[in-house]
Amino acid sequence: MPLRQLIYFFCAAFLICAGNTSFAQTAQFEYEIKKGTGFSEAHIMNSCAVLVLHLDYGHMDHEPNRRYLVVNEDMKIEHVLDHLIDFRKKYMTHYNSGKRFYEFFYDYRNGTFTLTHFPDLATESIYEGVTEYGGSLLNKIFDPQILVTDQFLWVLDRMPGNQRMIRYDLEFREFKTFDLSPRLKRGKLFDWHLDTLSNSNRVVCTRQEVAGKEIMSYVTTWDDNGVFDLDYKWPLSETGTKPTSIQVKEVEEGEQIVYGAYGRLDTKKSIGIYVKHVQDGSIMSTKRVPFYQMKHFFDYLSPQEKEDHYRRMKRLQRHEKDLNVSAWVNVYPLNTSEQGYLLAFDSYELVNASGFDVIRNGSPVYGIPQELYPRFSHAMVLRFDSNAVFKQDNFMPITDEGLNISDRKCLRQFQDGDTLHLLCSNSNMTYLAELKPNALMKYWTDTSMYVQEASVVDRRQEVCFAFGDSILVYGIKTKAVKEPRARKVHIYFIEKRKLR
Repeated sequence: MPLRQLIYFFCAAFLICAGNTSFAQTAQFEYEIKKGTGFSEAHIMNSCAVLVLHLDYGHMDHEPNRRYLVVNEDMKIEHVLDHLIDFRKKYMTHYNSGKRFYEFFYDYRNGTFTLTHFPDLATESIYEGVTEYGGSLLNKIFDPQILVTDQFLWVLDRMPGNQRMIRYDLEFREFKTFDLSPRLKRGKLFDWHLDTLSNSNRVVCTRQEVAGKEIMSYVTTWDDNGVFDLDYKWPLSETGTKPTSIQVKEVEEGEQIVYGAYGRLDTKKSIGIYVKHVQDGSIMSTKRVPFYQMKHFFDYLSPQEKEDHYRRMKRLQRHEKDLNVSAWVNVYPLNTSEQGYLLAFDSYELVNASGFDVIRNGSPVYGIPQELYPRFSHAMVLRFDSNAVFKQDNFMPITDEGLNISDRKCLRQFQDGDTLHLLCSNSNMTYLAELKPNALMKYWTDTSMYVQEASVVDRRQEVCFAFGDSILVYGIKTKAVKEPRARKVHIYFIEKRKLR
């Protein structure tokens, strides 16, 4: 073969290989929300996204009022399931375990309920449709949370002064109640969390109680058979502080890590993070990490502001004053790794929203009442060893511009082996961070995934990590349409993007 033909052959082969390894085009799904159709939720289950729509037909019983759209990895509608719910039962809440998705409908007057189970797409056939459970509970359940295990429906009734856990047996259609009402004189309960422990059917309920200056924290668990298991309680208002949030993660049977944020007794803000190692209900060790001791907590400040802050801290220390710094924080679920634990939280301030601050459908809203919304500044990830000893703090910047101001949590976290991924999205940018074992956190921003559409007047979105090396950006955008007549349409969208 002549040299020139040989060169042409290798060039052609290179171009073919390069074409096969180029990035795939962005996959996108759009669904117009029409009059009479409301968008309820989007859930990621296995390798699909499930969109839940509620349809309003004026209480006509023969028409479905719940529609489930299953969108596959290529952002195409794969299945459409319609389901009819008695209009007397109102939607209250839902539960998504990642594989199973349930919705809870309840009639407040007589206590009857309907629990719908969307099929597990990995083990169940989509053609079996939506499974429905029904029965009777106590009437007038207040602000419920639900959780579903293999045999039981757990309903947390938060009626003030008469809080209780209701365990409903889905097979025998009977229920039992457990008292969770206040234990202190004139006590008030808050900061409720309901979850399962360690990928099992063990149920845990955490809550706090305040009565004057006395603060108690409770962790109540039930075993796999739904039998009352353990009930821990601690007076956590030690050294003049109180917990502002509490969560629990089971490491081994009978061994838990209780964690959250803590603050002063006279404020709802937090001044640090605590981690407690609990063995059979007894506190083995407690570690407190105040914000001012975190090396990178103030990295969100400008160099001049940071210098002024440290100068002020040295002056307070010289005069033996309190060095604690208060902030609003959201603490996220604890992640485990071979080296220990990773705990993420974000920090924000509550800001008054004026008419010029709130933008709806592309236009400023005037004359609205004052409301508070979070202005995020940054996020942190704390590293603890296997004995819950603090080792390192890591910083991630966040700009709140374009964030959904109705949601006071902005982070999404996902763990791949021992690597922790953090993501946060606003209207024109995605923040990504990656923390590997024995390394500092790397973070970057990405604006290349957004293409500005001239007809879009408003866009609200969130981000989640799914499908291996891709991310899903989803939300609602408003488009201005001129033909056949000028109007605005609301479109729910999902965009799949390659994670660099």
